[in-house]
Amino acid sequence: MSARSRTAVRVLLCLCLCSSPWLVPAIAGADAGESRVVSVLPDPVADDDAGERVTVALAPGPHRLTDGETMVDLDGPGRVVVTPEPDRVDARGRVVHADLALSNAGERLTLFRNGSRVHRVAYPAAESGSRYHVAAERWQPVGLHERAAVALGPTNLTAFVLPDAPTPPVATLRAADDRLLLAGYTLGSERVVAALRAAADRGVRVRVLLDADPVGGIGRRQARLTTTLTDAGVPVRLVGGDGARFRFHHPKYAVADDEVIVATENWKPSGTGGAGNRGWGVRIDSPVAARELAAVFRHDWRGRGARPWSAVAEAGGSGGVGDGPATGEFPTRFEPTSFEANATFLLTAPGNAGGAVAAVVAAADRRVAVIQPTVERGRLLTALRQAAARGVRVRLLLSSAWYAEEANRGLANRLSGWADRENATLSVRLADPGGAFGKIHAKGVVADDTAVVGSLNWNPTSVRENREVAVAVRDPAVADYYRRVFDADWNGPGAGTAFVGGSVPPLLVVAAVGAVAGVALLARRRLRFADEP
Repeated sequence: MSARSRTAVRVLLCLCLCSSPWLVPAIAGADAGESRVVSVLPDPVADDDAGERVTVALAPGPHRLTDGETMVDLDGPGRVVVTPEPDRVDARGRVVHADLALSNAGERLTLFRNGSRVHRVAYPAAESGSRYHVAAERWQPVGLHERAAVALGPTNLTAFVLPDAPTPPVATLRAADDRLLLAGYTLGSERVVAALRAAADRGVRVRVLLDADPVGGIGRRQARLTTTLTDAGVPVRLVGGDGARFRFHHPKYAVADDEVIVATENWKPSGTGGAGNRGWGVRIDSPVAARELAAVFRHDWRGRGARPWSAVAEAGGSGGVGDGPATGEFPTRFEPTSFEANATFLLTAPGNAGGAVAAVVAAADRRVAVIQPTVERGRLLTALRQAAARGVRVRLLLSSAWYAEEANRGLANRLSGWADRENATLSVRLADPGGAFGKIHAKGVVADDTAVVGSLNWNPTSVRENREVAVAVRDPAVADYYRRVFDADWNGPGAGTAFVGGSVPPLLVVAAVGAVAGVALLARRRLRFADEP
């Protein structure tokens, strides 16, 4: 597609912004004089639902709120929290006592102003410990503060991949002098635990935050290593249980003084230990990145559901089978490489990561490469298909591990059939490691000159409910590094199983697909990265 054609398509997309349904929640309630129900919390994690509440924003004048049984008189203007137990509520704005009994099964609330109905809300069955945000039409755990993408500016960073280069993660831990914060899903590496203990012994402030209920349970190896840490005086907390802010605490990052590690791999031998998985990682030397990730860690460390290891172990949260030992040895084909990156962004989920990654794909003009263990239906797969439909060369590399092969082969066949019907430029392969690595566990994107590395799986749970951390780097040299790794895995040694789609569609197809389905993603790119220097 010519540059003039691409410009014409983007002009058409921008003209359609006003009709995009993605923008409705941002517009709704923007008028400060509008009265509305803001949020509902029917099922706090407390005996007898103590602390349940409704938050409303009121224009000037008399109002009345009802659940069909109880009427509550309110006076505007301002933000008002209505609750039967004001002493149990720490809220912004006025707090008004009322004997509302909110149903956990879902019910309807109606707000009147001067005798006229101005807002009616029907919320679905409650999620324990979560608040229903009316404008967004979704539940969010109490206390979870979703962050915007953070522009880190130009950064000095080191790109690395696993199993080729397991040194950067552990070397970074070993070099800490002041603070060492490690966040992960699981922990099973003797080397990592030894580095953490050594840091604590030399006076470094060390903290470890993990998931309390990983798939398969907490294995005996992790239980032993975690106990070793706590016996050495290293505080360890695990996130999970009723009212926890996340479905899974799934990130893989560390903050060591003013350096950070963000990776796709767990802190265990097959992951950061380099004994199995194909993984991607990045080390960033940036006080801003360290400060921002430390803030994420602090938010999650103090959050509801974050419990000390002793409490989790006492409650029977250990003894799972876990992973067997990983002892693989693999060649080093790609050395860690340092770059001065043009622009770097910190992404987190829940919150900004899903939209930001979809926007990166939507903004691509030439080529997109995605590596994932598995992919499910959702906004990210939709963005990928839209890119292929407008003529971008799209490649998707999936795992061929025994537990994922059948589902991935079915997805590949479906995508290939769609690409043939739509004449879209999409190819899918199941990786053939051929001795270069054990299995695909990386979660990465290379879209033109932007690379994304982190823990974000391409499924709705990861995007909406898990704690995930990723980094987007806009720099042609960094993108080329990860693309070369992707190409090597895509092409050899056995080149995997290929499922190839069609060719470039004409401009009219591009315009139709982009205007109707891709417009919001392009818009979100501008919103998410508006603070780029």
